[in-house]
Order: sequence, then C-alpha cells, then structure tokens
Amino acid sequence: MAVPTAGNNGVRPSVRGIAIVAFLFGLAGAASLPFAVVAAYETSWWSYLESIWAAIPSAVCGLVAVLAARRGRRQAQRSVLAVKGAGLARWGGRLGWLALYFAATAGLALAVYEIETYYSG
Repeated sequence: MAVPTAGNNGVRPSVRGIAIVAFLFGLAGAASLPFAVVAAYETSWWSYLESIWAAIPSAVCGLVAVLAARRGRRQAQRSVLAVKGAGLARWGGRLGWLALYFAATAGLALAVYEIETYYSG
C-alpha cells in the first residue's frame, strides 16, 4: 500500500494507565490487612480484633483493582495488536482478588468471633 493508514503507523494501543491503577489499588488492598495485623503485633495501639477493621479498605481497594483490571482487559481485547500494560492489568486484577479474599476472610473471622462471644455469655 502506497499510503500509510491508521493501522500501520507504528502506534501501539496502551492500557498502561488503567493497568497502573489496577496494580496499585490491588497492591494497597492486599497489603492493608497484613500491615494492620503486623502493626497490632508490634505496637500497643491496636488489638488483633481492631486490626480486622482494615478489611474495609482492603475490600474497597480490591474492588477498584478488579474493576480497573476488567476494564483494561476489555480494552486490550478490542485491539488486534499487542497492547502495552495488559500483563500489569492482569496482575492488578489478581492482587485485587487477593485483597477481596483477605477482606472476606477477615469478615468471616469477625462473624465467628461475635457468634462465639454471644453464645459464651
């Protein structure tokens, strides 16, 4: 073809911005609950029971990461070419799911603690 078209101008599509958002929120969500538990262990500020409240930001960050990674994956699937940032978005989604699992586990632990406290008097 004698005339360059939009498909062969050398510009590759990118989802790097949304991938960075997904990765950072996933990392923050996955790290918040373990950080709160370590802070409860090392200091006298919190008890272990109070560190479970870190499940709320963990769940919020995890949800944002999963939604951002899903958006990045959807944008990457629309492209015919290889997309910059698709792998980072995938890892952001994985970290987001890990953060959601941490939050669900902490919520379940709190529910079991409350039930056991209620029935033990």
